[in-house]
Amino acid sequence: MKTFQQFGLTKVSLAVAIAMTLTACGGSGGGSSTPTSNTSVTTGETINKTTPNKTPTVAVVNQPTTPTPVNIDTATPNTPATNSTNTETQAFNLLNQQRQACGFGSLASHNELVKSAQNHNQYMAYVSEKSNIAQIYGSHYELLESSTAWKNTGLNNPYFSGEKVVNRVKTNATKQPLAQAVNYPYATSYQVGDMVYSISNGGFVTENIAFGSSGDSVELLKGLLAAPYHLKTLVSPIYKNVGIDYLETKAWQPTTNYAPITGHYLEVVLGLPQGQAPYTYNQVLTYPCNNVTGTEYKLTHEGPDPFNGHPSRPEISENSPIGQPVYILAPKGKTIQNISNVSIKPINGVTAPKVWVMFNKANPATDINQMVDGNKRLSDNEAFLIPDSPLAKATTYQVSYTLVYADKTQEAKTFSFSTKP
Repeated sequence: MKTFQQFGLTKVSLAVAIAMTLTACGGSGGGSSTPTSNTSVTTGETINKTTPNKTPTVAVVNQPTTPTPVNIDTATPNTPATNSTNTETQAFNLLNQQRQACGFGSLASHNELVKSAQNHNQYMAYVSEKSNIAQIYGSHYELLESSTAWKNTGLNNPYFSGEKVVNRVKTNATKQPLAQAVNYPYATSYQVGDMVYSISNGGFVTENIAFGSSGDSVELLKGLLAAPYHLKTLVSPIYKNVGIDYLETKAWQPTTNYAPITGHYLEVVLGLPQGQAPYTYNQVLTYPCNNVTGTEYKLTHEGPDPFNGHPSRPEISENSPIGQPVYILAPKGKTIQNISNVSIKPINGVTAPKVWVMFNKANPATDINQMVDGNKRLSDNEAFLIPDSPLAKATTYQVSYTLVYADKTQEAKTFSFSTKP
């Protein structure tokens, strides 16, 4: 287990401990907004489609039809990088098991992505330790903050390794002395069938961050898998490599008014290497999927918030939490026109939650439980079923829904998953 002291950090005051915060960053680095300190920012991918001259060889992934997890990518090693600690191995194994069981494809741990995750975790930890402010610092960006409270940001930080994740995974980015050199050859385009998908500014690499005053790597990962946009990124079949770093600070006492606290960081960097195509699939994939167990049951923060600006529901918070969402990914080329017959019901008689249904073609005027993705993170073949309130602990839920596609075809699905104790 790593501590701040192992990274040469000194013991200074931090006023209060905070609850877990989640931030997710897309691969293109093309977002137009400038982040502020401790603000969650997601940059979407601008994907251009062109017709290629030839068809590449791609891996084919089939969703298991039985509840037994299946290793659907035996050609990819399923062992973490040699410099991962045991706690990172646990998070790696959990993420891979969940992806494989639900048909999204396995991930191979990549040493360069591990080093990038380590660099950024150390960067954020250094800011928290060196800045006398009542927050644990977290951001996808390594920019010089305008606030004097965060004066140890940007090039002033000895762990600076690049402004955005697409910079931090390449050796040509400016790096400060304590940051490790990283060179991950991410793809800027890929080909599936007769289409080429490309990112005009950046590449297919992304990061998810969870941080707060408590939580081991598995707890933080389960929190990420319960946050809609993080969940979408973590199970995306686009990515084939991953680097995970977990950092737990040495306990310190901010002032005499507070008990000693620690900071906990989980950074997950995913990438698609050059020369490879994403996993392909030919049926609807979901997370959770049938017989997944031990999911989170309550989420109190997501950035960006899917309910931002919603006319009849406040944003996700301690006072207005949600339950474990269900992510739906239909095959490429499909457009989800409507979703009906939706329910997430416990099998033991606990009250079933209201469920929000989020997809691009949603029509709140005819179905008050439908909502359009105001953050524009979803493609036309993606959707979320979001429980309006926390789920019960250690409970099995049956999920049912019917997808109606723009081509008039329909698919009805029913499966079960269980929450953690």
